[in-house]
Amino acid sequence: MKLVFSLLIFCASFATKAQTTLNGLPANEDTTITIKKGALGTAANPEKTYELLDGEADIEGEPDVLVKSARANWKKECSDWKKELKEDNKDNQVLLANCGKMVCVSEDNHAGTSCKSQAKYKIKVKMK
Repeated sequence: MKLVFSLLIFCASFATKAQTTLNGLPANEDTTITIKKGALGTAANPEKTYELLDGEADIEGEPDVLVKSARANWKKECSDWKKELKEDNKDNQVLLANCGKMVCVSEDNHAGTSCKSQAKYKIKVKMK
């Protein structure tokens, strides 16, 4: 009998505690939950603190007589471009820096082969 009574008291105290909190918020105090409709940064919701910027850039390595060297020059230009993009945007977050697909073309004037690509980037810019 004592065990059943103790179990009932334990369950009652647990039920009381379960009703006084909701996801860590006290349920016995006034709580307001707000749902806003509309995109961030509109008049309905002016809390936008960042903006995403997309862009493109041309990457071109130094021409070289050997195709292997021309590709190495393009890879160096690609890594330099990524490094410069990150340095220029220290306060912002670079989300994407892609040099694109390398295309190598042999020059007609015996200058050798040059490799090029169309790079793309996406940056999260702080507005405030």
